[in-house]
Amino acid sequence: QPFNGMSIHCRLGDRHTYKPSAIDVDGIDCSVPDLLTGDYMLSLVYDRAFVAESIRVRVQGDSGKWQDDIDILYFYRIRVQASERLIREDVLDKLVSTRAQLEDEYAEFKIEKQFDGSVRFKVRATSAYFHEYGIWPHGDKMLSCRFEVDDDFTRFWLEKQDDGSMRILTKATRRYLGEYGEGVLADKLISTRFEDDNGYTRFVFEKQGLVGYPGPAARVVAITEAEAAVQKRLEDLRTLAEKKQEQALQNVPNVTKLYFDEYDQPLTVIGSRISRD
Repeated sequence: QPFNGMSIHCRLGDRHTYKPSAIDVDGIDCSVPDLLTGDYMLSLVYDRAFVAESIRVRVQGDSGKWQDDIDILYFYRIRVQASERLIREDVLDKLVSTRAQLEDEYAEFKIEKQFDGSVRFKVRATSAYFHEYGIWPHGDKMLSCRFEVDDDFTRFWLEKQDDGSMRILTKATRRYLGEYGEGVLADKLISTRFEDDNGYTRFVFEKQGLVGYPGPAARVVAITEAEAAVQKRLEDLRTLAEKKQEQALQNVPNVTKLYFDEYDQPLTVIGSRISRD
């Protein structure tokens, strides 16, 4: 029991400090708040400064609860709720942003569910994965596809909100993704620099085409190739028909071809009859 006048709090991990549910003769009730699945250090903190007893606990929270909202058979576009802009991998610097609003395969993502309840985002155009460069002190906290690694900086928790949108939390850093999309200095980059709880840290997932089917770019190429093949076939048939016509005229006696500059087209003279080819 703490001394009179001394406050006591529960601390889970390094970010969640809260009042106990009850303090009685049986002990202190530190009910775990609604949190993500993981291993945490649960401690008692006196006067918010002095850590007393600590124990490592395993929390089964909402980490994988919203995986079922994602259909792995489809690609998705992801739109920032506040700005209504689509996020997209930039072709040049590989940063994920809302700078270019193009509905192409750089703005479509395959969402891969992981065994621990997290997800990975794979860009349809490049097959690169989202990654938060969050290693202190060199990390810039930017979301990008610059690093081809398979670690917890490429894994994210989804947290569904009451309005149906999702918040996205990096597993390694426990920071929320958001768009810097408001103000004069807004660069429209997706990062964890600002952990605000507003529409810029909420995202709307829009289902697109089936995984395994050709995307818009591939379909355009396929149609173009098909049209070229048909055009070539028509040209071959036209050439074959002209050759057969030439052979037929060569077999007719007293046939002479005349060319007139006015029409620049051949005229066939058969006896006293003139016909235009």
